[in-house]
Amino acid sequence: MIGSICSSPKVLEVMKLVDIVILIIRIVVPIILIVTAMLKYAKVVSSGDEGALQKTNKVVVTNLIAALLVFFIPLFIYLVAKLVFSNPEYRNCIDIPSYSEIRKIYVDEGESLVRKAEQSKNIDDYNAAYNYLLNISDKSKVAEFKERLAKVKEAIDSAESNKIDPGNDNKQYVVTDIIHLGDSRTEDYLNIKSYLGVDNEKETIYAKTSTGYDNNFKAQMSTAERQINSNSGKTYAIVVNYGVNAKGSYKEFCNYYDDFVQRMDKRHEFYIVSVNPFDEKKVRYYQQSNTNANLEIFNNYMKTTCINQIKANSPSAKIYYCDVYGSISLSEWVNNNYITGDGIHYTKEGSKYIYDTTKKCISTIKTR
Repeated sequence: MIGSICSSPKVLEVMKLVDIVILIIRIVVPIILIVTAMLKYAKVVSSGDEGALQKTNKVVVTNLIAALLVFFIPLFIYLVAKLVFSNPEYRNCIDIPSYSEIRKIYVDEGESLVRKAEQSKNIDDYNAAYNYLLNISDKSKVAEFKERLAKVKEAIDSAESNKIDPGNDNKQYVVTDIIHLGDSRTEDYLNIKSYLGVDNEKETIYAKTSTGYDNNFKAQMSTAERQINSNSGKTYAIVVNYGVNAKGSYKEFCNYYDDFVQRMDKRHEFYIVSVNPFDEKKVRYYQQSNTNANLEIFNNYMKTTCINQIKANSPSAKIYYCDVYGSISLSEWVNNNYITGDGIHYTKEGSKYIYDTTKKCISTIKTR
């Protein structure tokens, strides 16, 4: 158990830092003790006070003993530990690897995860491997792993496209109204509805700043559900555009979507829109922990695992994924002036692109 903990590169990084701090203490503290003793000794000698000299001799001896103990006790503990824990399993707990060796452990673990994804062609294994790349500092290795994972993703998408192809879906109902749900990015629609071309009679927008799984999301979904249930003569396209505030809670979002679709009349259509990218160079400090790589993990989960989960529980449900994120390159998102100065939100041109691409996705699926 202990051996497995000490094989974790994250744990080893902490242990290495502690080891460096201990080494500094072993060197600095004895020096301070010895220098302090020497200064006191020099002061007493210059004063010629024999009584004070005898007391200072004791202080000097005490300081020297303390200095030796501070320096040698960690070494003594290390040697005892090596004798007691002779099992190779505990080697990393005792002989802490160098930083270069720890970086190699990260690479080896990345290799293991990528190989697992290549063998399983499973989206969860793919996400685990892709997310782990953030720990690897070797850029050439990261590039190699991303190239291999791109092939894995192609294989996953190819397999999943056959499962979620709506081409054989013979619709008996025509969508009459659209409900847009989202966070502050979708809330921006409200200020430029005429510019977007929103049909106020047939399109409803429920969106609020900072909406995450534990904040506003469930209330908005419940409001949409009440609207749907109170208008039995209408057929809705429910468009959800959440995730920028997800903080890893993609499974929770998916489970809620799943429950929602199971309660929903099957004539309605449910569209999950990709979480669209940041301009990472502009993103404010508080948002630095959320990167485009994290958004891609969220999107991949929704596109495959989540869609399949909902389809399995509601076989007749009209559930689709709209990939607005991947409809253009990251550089085009930036160069087309689609992202505002904070790196998170969208200009009116960016909002219109997302709105139009989402509407096109709905129209394309309906006419296949």
